[in-house]
Amino acid sequence: MAEAATQTGLVVRAYHRPLGYWLDLVSVTIEIDGVPHKCGWGDTFFALSPGRYEVQVSCRWMLARHMGRNALTVEVERGDVPSIQWTAPLTVLQKGRITRLS
Repeated sequence: MAEAATQTGLVVRAYHRPLGYWLDLVSVTIEIDGVPHKCGWGDTFFALSPGRYEVQVSCRWMLARHMGRNALTVEVERGDVPSIQWTAPLTVLQKGRITRLS
């Protein structure tokens, strides 16, 4: 994450609780302004120009295409790298928790 600090962009951390170990079997979908990116669990850096972005995060589990989908609007300033965290829910019917860390 040190090299990301010298750029402008966004870090998205996809996290699941230890009881959700079975989620390691699936990838995470991070959508930035409607453009989907398949990512793994953990931190993912996106190089972005300054502006306002709608970030949606979810994962697929069995028949649920967007398990835990939740969204957050993030303002990215020049030279800034905001960080957000999405925590997967324990059940398919819940939204994941999404918060801005920095």
